[in-house]
Amino acid sequence: PYSKAYEWKLVIIFFFLWGFIFLDRMVVAFITPTLAEVFALSFEKIGNITSITNLCYAIATILFGVFASKVKRPKKWLIIFCLATGIVAACCMFVKTYGTLLILRGAIGALEGPISPLILVLVSRAASEKTFGLDVGIINMGVALLALTFGPIFAIKSVVMFGWQTAFLIIALPSIIVAIIVIFTANEVYIEKEAAAAGVDVSKASPLDLLKYKNVIVTAIVAILAFSGYWIILAFAPMYM
Repeated sequence: PYSKAYEWKLVIIFFFLWGFIFLDRMVVAFITPTLAEVFALSFEKIGNITSITNLCYAIATILFGVFASKVKRPKKWLIIFCLATGIVAACCMFVKTYGTLLILRGAIGALEGPISPLILVLVSRAASEKTFGLDVGIINMGVALLALTFGPIFAIKSVVMFGWQTAFLIIALPSIIVAIIVIFTANEVYIEKEAAAAGVDVSKASPLDLLKYKNVIVTAIVAILAFSGYWIILAFAPMYM
């Protein structure tokens, strides 16, 4: 049965979870000047680090997004991907070479890719039809506030006070902690039982069906162009400044 209290509890938790997870992905951009000195990074290598993270993220999001609504235990998989992301992000503190950093950042991108689709599946089952869009907007505000507003301050202060290696560990801890909180607060969703009860065969659903809608095509093109510029700025602005 629908519960407004549970809906808001889930939205608040995912606000922090998605914000901290995104910070794990963004932290390299904020401390690039320090890493550039430690690993003698050229602008090409800095671009490669951002590119490999986003490429792996994009591929994982597309591949897993196709199956997100069909995953039998979305909560379980969400927790697995969140904990794995936090652990790999913390492991960046042990990096000794540029190549190792490149591999770990690519792994973080791949692990983060499925998280947003899984969050949306869980929220869609907790939200009412009228509030789902608002819920998603609030959750994405976690990125704007935690990852992009307070994140740079938090990351740079951590580097200054504890060094870049310990900073990776400190920044990874919040996402791990919130993921553990999700274990005890979020309800599991049983996709196959819902589909069976509704008499729906989810195996027949295809992402290509979305291309029938003009708005989907237009917004996809706008998003591709907008995020291309967005990530280029985030990758190189710290070095420029």
